[in-house]
Amino acid sequence: MYLYAPPSWKLVRQIVLDVMVLGWCVGWWFVGRAADGVVRGIAGQARYTEELARQLQRNVDEAAQAAAGVPVAGSALRAPFDGASAAIGRLVSNQADLALQLETLATWLGWLTFLIPALLVLPLWALYRARFWLESAAVARLIDRGADTALLSLRALTSMPIRRLESIASDPVGAWRSGDRAVIDRLAELERQRQGWPRRKPDSSSVRPPAG
Repeated sequence: MYLYAPPSWKLVRQIVLDVMVLGWCVGWWFVGRAADGVVRGIAGQARYTEELARQLQRNVDEAAQAAAGVPVAGSALRAPFDGASAAIGRLVSNQADLALQLETLATWLGWLTFLIPALLVLPLWALYRARFWLESAAVARLIDRGADTALLSLRALTSMPIRRLESIASDPVGAWRSGDRAVIDRLAELERQRQGWPRRKPDSSSVRPPAG
């Protein structure tokens, strides 16, 4: 599989695009982590308030138990402390629920802050890269089978600027129709270079050792 084009401007564009996409995703990851951290900081304050309330509740409960030990008036003295402990218990419960909700919100906010921007870019990048991989693999199969270059030259005729075609031949279409091998090969090579596809491998059978 050809992940990248041979050394060319096409390869430069591919690398720059990959680096930009990677930077985009990494940047939004850190933004998501920052958003998660901000909300978790608020949740931490709720946890801190919860812990203070628990400590206060324990102190009130201890005072209630001490008041209950007073002869005769123990029950009456304990009642206000029990009421205060119950109220503090509700505060503890509310703060615990608030902290849990904020921690859940932090998790979702962090992931969504990262995923939404990333998913706006990654499918387009994957489509662009997959198209190159598939086309380069198809061209490589044609080359490996020793297929004629007329198909690539035809693509060059239909996609390259007219000014560029005129630099190859005064009548590139006529040359292609007449089977001018030099023009056909030149068009195919230019199209291969422009798209960053693999080049034709040298035929080892045609290479003869020097006469000794």
